[in-house]
Amino acid sequence: MTLVALRRGKKRAIHLPVRVERLSRGEYALLKLYSRERLGSFTGAELPVGNAYIAILPRVGKGREYRISALNPRGDKLEVEFFSASEKLKLELDNRGRAAKLSPKLRYSIRVVPWKRFYELFERRSIPAKDSRGRRSEPDELAMRRIATFESLLNPCTGEVVFDAATGIKSYLQKAKHNNARLICGNLSTTILRRVKEWLSYGSFLAYDVELAVPLRNESCDWVIVDALLEYVENATGALRNAAELLQRGGKLLLLEPIEAEKCEDFYPQDLWELAIWRPNADDKFSRDVLSTTLRSEGFERLSQVELEFGYKIYKEERFTQRVAMYKKE
Repeated sequence: MTLVALRRGKKRAIHLPVRVERLSRGEYALLKLYSRERLGSFTGAELPVGNAYIAILPRVGKGREYRISALNPRGDKLEVEFFSASEKLKLELDNRGRAAKLSPKLRYSIRVVPWKRFYELFERRSIPAKDSRGRRSEPDELAMRRIATFESLLNPCTGEVVFDAATGIKSYLQKAKHNNARLICGNLSTTILRRVKEWLSYGSFLAYDVELAVPLRNESCDWVIVDALLEYVENATGALRNAAELLQRGGKLLLLEPIEAEKCEDFYPQDLWELAIWRPNADDKFSRDVLSTTLRSEGFERLSQVELEFGYKIYKEERFTQRVAMYKKE
């Protein structure tokens, strides 16, 4: 079964994943994830050290104002320098997408946010379906069909325990509710948990960090759903093991596997969606083969899979595939 969709980025905000390393007081190197190649520098303020996101967006409302003092295209790269009264940010970005829309005529807001804190802030406005107030963040065909695929594979019996490891306002939760399953919704973000609770009015809700531990008893679940989670954690295999350990023998794991490209130009992500596309090419510990090997070592057998095919414009139109797979714990 192949599902076809086309995803286009329409927003102007840049969400740039970086590794922040301190050089001296108020001076930092900004590195690319995994390769540790230099991406830029920041001076004039104290920053959180470690994995973070640089959020760059046209300025609205109050807050510190940044201007562009230099904007130099060099082939497929773009050198840009932002400044405020006391701070300076230099970056070398891909000259495409959202970065290509940067303009010296605009004023910008810039924040450097620790990795996990960024996701909680982002999820306050990012929920993958329409809620009771009409809010939605993934109205595109691919996201809706991805969620529908999980719904088609999820078939719990009355009283079975279903754990959604990265919950959101997603239609498959309604199926667990209608089947009278015991539903547990987990997420790092308390904001998204509150919204799901208001929307669903069913189940239990758990704020937790999957990379540390899942505060549930091992072998206590019949179903575990891992949807749009592993792309965004630092240790994907560790997080997968933590989730898989919750399943009892005969239990089923529904997993959104890493994206694969037929042919993809070298690029660096400028938003969360592009991170999901880019990471399998840059992180040798994050691939379908690595995750499948991890699950086999934990005693899992693959039962079925649904392949989603989609297009996305980076430098040109690229073709990608992603699978939703069902595994059974032997």
